[in-house]
This record gives sequence, C-alpha cells and structure tokens, in this order.
Amino acid sequence: MNANLVIGLFWLLFFLIGLYVKEYTLWLDYGWLLVSGLYLGTYLYQRHYGYFTVDNDLLKLNDPRNKHINLNEVLRFKYFAGDYILESESKKLRINTHLLDPQDVLQLKTKLSEYGLQPGSNRKVQVGSR
Repeated sequence: MNANLVIGLFWLLFFLIGLYVKEYTLWLDYGWLLVSGLYLGTYLYQRHYGYFTVDNDLLKLNDPRNKHINLNEVLRFKYFAGDYILESESKKLRINTHLLDPQDVLQLKTKLSEYGLQPGSNRKVQVGSR
C-alpha cells in the first residue's frame, strides 16, 4: 500500500515543480495533479479498508478498478513471482503479495485454503448431463 503513497507523492511533487518552473501553466499540467489524487486516494482507501476483503465467498481487491472473484468459481490457482493468480471461466484476479503485510498474507492463505485452494491446484468443471 505504501507504493501508492510514494507514487502519489512523486506525481504531486512533479506537478508542484512544474508550477514553480514554468512561466504559465497549461490545462494539461493539471493531469499530474489528477494522477496524484488517484494514487493518494487509493492509498487512503486501502489504508482504511485494507488491500483485500473476503465477504460472502467473494474476494475483492479494494481499489478503484473494483476487481473481484467468487472463490467458489475459481478453477485455477497459481503462485508466480510473488503474485497469487486466481482464474475462473470469465475472470482473472492477480494479488500482489509484496504489497501485503506478512499477517495479511497468512490470513489470505488461510482463507484460500478454506475453499480448497492451494498454489498449483486446478478444479474440474462439472458439466451437467442431458
């Protein structure tokens, strides 16, 4: 989560330096302020609600993109380069464990194991007979 804070502060500093250095400001220069606001807003939101939540079988990343996946529909679960990758038939959710505290990683592992999900596991799709 601190990555969003650092990136947001970087873009804010970039905007403020641009205001100071330039003789006149273009309306496009305010885009840096908007980008900074998005990153800082994401940081504050995740600080308040956490990086992810699990509620009613739904794993949701708390960010502006509103990414979520139903844990009962997960077909594949992979661990690659510090990311948990959960895939269903129609969705793919990537959780960056480098952004989590060690306690949160443990909580995530516990929650995923409750649903029978271990890294490298695949579930078979049951097709109904006619």
